[in-house]
Amino acid sequence: MTISVQEYFTKKTPVRKKEPQYVAFINKNSCTSCNSCASMCPVDCIYEVPGFPSESYHQIDTARCIGCQMCYRVPSESTGPWTMEICPWNAIDLIYNPNFKSDRESLLAPYYVGESKGEGEELDLHKLEELGYQLYLNRRVHIRPESVLEENYAPFLKPTWSLREEDEPFAILVKSETDDFQEIYETTAEGSEFVDFLYHDYEHMFLD
Repeated sequence: MTISVQEYFTKKTPVRKKEPQYVAFINKNSCTSCNSCASMCPVDCIYEVPGFPSESYHQIDTARCIGCQMCYRVPSESTGPWTMEICPWNAIDLIYNPNFKSDRESLLAPYYVGESKGEGEELDLHKLEELGYQLYLNRRVHIRPESVLEENYAPFLKPTWSLREEDEPFAILVKSETDDFQEIYETTAEGSEFVDFLYHDYEHMFLD
């Protein structure tokens, strides 16, 4: 039975001390059971699902995954960025853990004024922080209508952000183009200034 990520983390009891921000997930259609990932896992939560020759694949016990990324990529140097990929088939993705609670305040938190404007939204600002970094890199995002991404980026479309107290709140994104297959959103002038200010020296191991 296939369930959503949210359902998984709601119904499963993780066997770990604390919730990681991300857990690893293997796309079985791309996996060749080469064992590269399993050989790197420090908690031994990656196992082979047997099948006919050439049809076996590896899977990750998501409840035990600690989000260390050792199966995904590792630093080229002890202090270097995380760039060297482990999986030769690019079959591993990192899934955001909706139960993750960070010990630090999100970069976006001081600049979100939605609550004071009566929006009343309880936003996952740590997830938005990651999406904002993508906007810093690309200045635009392509989204299929009614996709999960459309919902994820929706808070950036509202005038609920402000860099300075004296400024009028602004939207970070605006829809620029649309066709039968996708909608293109681009950063506003204020949004570009905003992401430049926040992310010009940002370091994040999950995105590059």
